[in-house]
Amino acid sequence: MISLVYMNHGRWVVDCPRDGCYWAYEAMTSEHRPRYQAACEGGPDLFGRGWVQGCGIRIDPAWPPLDAALEIERILFARARDVNRNWRHPETVDGLSRENEELLIGWNLERLAEAGIGVV
Repeated sequence: MISLVYMNHGRWVVDCPRDGCYWAYEAMTSEHRPRYQAACEGGPDLFGRGWVQGCGIRIDPAWPPLDAALEIERILFARARDVNRNWRHPETVDGLSRENEELLIGWNLERLAEAGIGVV
């Protein structure tokens, strides 16, 4: 089943698309390459008491176009904290850029002073 890939806390993630199954998986391999197929295998119990079985369904991650994915990463990784590095379809690259601008991300002291923002 197809599932959309999204950015969560600076990680590319894909959810299991089966109704009632709430597992999510990293959409990148440990070698930092995109996954194009996965299986809902489950994972460790939240309380550290062993492994919880997933539903076993095949997951076909649907990635944004490469140029958009690279731009999403560039914009989000300008943000200092992982907790602020999130993107989901249908959010746009332009929207992310506007958020960064509104939050003054990437501004230096000179640009802040030119805008009348600074410390007296």
